[in-house]
Amino acid sequence: GKPMVSNAVRIRVLPADKNSGGAGQGSRSRGGAASTGTISNNDLIITSTVSKSNVYEQEAFLLTYKIYTAVDLRGFDNIKLPDFNGFHSQEVEQPSDRRWKLEHYKGRNYQTTIYRQFILFPQQSGELTIEGARFDASIAQASQVTDPFEALFNGGGVVEVKKSIFTPKINMHVSALPSGKPEGYCGGVGEFNISSSINATEMKTNDAVTL
Repeated sequence: GKPMVSNAVRIRVLPADKNSGGAGQGSRSRGGAASTGTISNNDLIITSTVSKSNVYEQEAFLLTYKIYTAVDLRGFDNIKLPDFNGFHSQEVEQPSDRRWKLEHYKGRNYQTTIYRQFILFPQQSGELTIEGARFDASIAQASQVTDPFEALFNGGGVVEVKKSIFTPKINMHVSALPSGKPEGYCGGVGEFNISSSINATEMKTNDAVTL
């Protein structure tokens, strides 16, 4: 005889995909194949962005490669990253269970994920360039097959399509350190903070705790 009330659910609705045929068709699942035809430059995009483009010498910044896909991306056969000349680089470890999410980008809805990230430290002042990267992608695409035997022996109407994606180069302006640098100084440059946390405050003898 008591009323029961469920929890509320928040739903984020993306704008309509300008490439779709109508409402409700604004996105494609990552596992679904695209319609037959060539893979356009808007079907699979990889962006390269930096957290800041004006930095001091030795000031860390983040370089991110992000995937935007509206096709069934199976992986990359080859990846050519820049040499990061003029920078010291440190790759950021990504989770093993890569998570994808829907995002509206340039009028279309994509499945997106962060693919690679690097922390870069410029080693000299002046105008430095991060060269473009190349990604050779392997994409599964539905083919128009009318013969059932052809479909049976050729992947069930799915073909593998290759496409190379190139990211543009990024220009960085690196300022020299201010005057008055102590002799032998080699510390970090920028704004920093530090914090600590613990995963449990009550435990039994010999229990593990993460600090």
